[in-house]
Amino acid sequence: MSPIEKAQAKSAALAALGLGGHPAPDEIRAAWKRVAFQTHPDRNGGALDAFSAARAAYDLLLSDGGATVPGPAPVRPTRVSPARAERPQAARVLEFSVEVVSRCQETLDGEAGAARGATADHLPRAVRRQGRTLTYVVPTPLAAGINRVALPTAILEDPRKVRAKIVSFRSGSAGPSEFEIPDAMRAQLFPGARAVHIRFGKE
Repeated sequence: MSPIEKAQAKSAALAALGLGGHPAPDEIRAAWKRVAFQTHPDRNGGALDAFSAARAAYDLLLSDGGATVPGPAPVRPTRVSPARAERPQAARVLEFSVEVVSRCQETLDGEAGAARGATADHLPRAVRRQGRTLTYVVPTPLAAGINRVALPTAILEDPRKVRAKIVSFRSGSAGPSEFEIPDAMRAQLFPGARAVHIRFGKE
């Protein structure tokens, strides 16, 4: 990225968070919290696109590339022997049984009152697990409006347990897409997970 492109990206990020000049890290965090609260997909009137754009702006401004926060102090490199080096964990894909999908459908049906105003309901086909990162595969595409998807949440504890919970959010666009569950919702519904994604309309 050229210096001009970096400057343009930083200017756009500042505008997305309603900032100007050279804000301090605390100001960036405060602006992110304010915008995230206003645009969170779980809020009435929230928008996934605006929320994602604000998150990207926050990450850019607090990264080394954003030139807003000085980088960490240099550290002395430590030599790690091949035996101690951490190997990346292979991804495993778990296809959900008919019983699991049926339990998810029952969970959606059981919360009929919460379904008012929902645009689309979704059921998962499988989950891809890599370490503590989960990616649920949903065959149906995302709908513009309120989407509800029932997911088995005990994957990290015991895949044989069927404990379905509903994730509900608003999207401003439709079609194949990937949604990352916000940190607060992830911590509540998927304890122990580092990140949780839902892939809509993708294999």
